[in-house]
Amino acid sequence: MRETMQYFSHVQTIGLKERVLIIALLLILFSFLVIPIHQAAANRELERTASTLEKELRDQNEYTRILLSYITKQSLPEVVSIEAVDQGLSFEKLDFDDASYVSMEGGVQ
Repeated sequence: MRETMQYFSHVQTIGLKERVLIIALLLILFSFLVIPIHQAAANRELERTASTLEKELRDQNEYTRILLSYITKQSLPEVVSIEAVDQGLSFEKLDFDDASYVSMEGGVQ
C-alpha cells in the first residue's frame, strides 16, 4: 500500500483554472465534431425535400399534358360530330351570304 502511495505522491492535483480550460477545450472539440454532422443532416433533408418537389412538379406537368390531350381530343371534329349524333343534334349549313359583322371602328357592316 505504501508503494502505491509513493507512486502517486508526485502527481499534483488539477486546479480550478485547468479544469475549466480542459472542459472548455472538450466542448470546443465536441462542437467542431458535431457541426459538420449537423450540416450534413440539414443538407440531406434539403436534398430530399427538393427531390420530392421535383417529383411533384413532374407529376403535375404530366397531369397537365394528359388534360390538354383529352381536351384536344374532345374538340376534334370527328369526336364533336359523334357526340352531336349521340345527343340527337343535327348540323345545318349556315348561309353566310347575308351575314354581317361588328367591328370596333365602324359599327355594323
